[in-house]
Amino acid sequence: MDLKLPEPAKFSLEDNSLSLMLNVLSEGNKIQFSFSKDINNSIFAAEDYDALKTLFQKMIVSQNKKIVLKKA
Repeated sequence: MDLKLPEPAKFSLEDNSLSLMLNVLSEGNKIQFSFSKDINNSIFAAEDYDALKTLFQKMIVSQNKKIVLKKA
């Protein structure tokens, strides 16, 4: 079986107050999807809203990428 997985992705705010990571691995006959977030700031200012929105939009695009399975 031919398998095509999305590339790992990491997105962070410029000050690293928020980082989002996505990884898809293949181990034997299993596919593992992992998503993690590191939040180093509990309060974000209103002026950070556009950067936060862009960061989450990029992550949503990455999470919607396809895993392709093809018979060999």
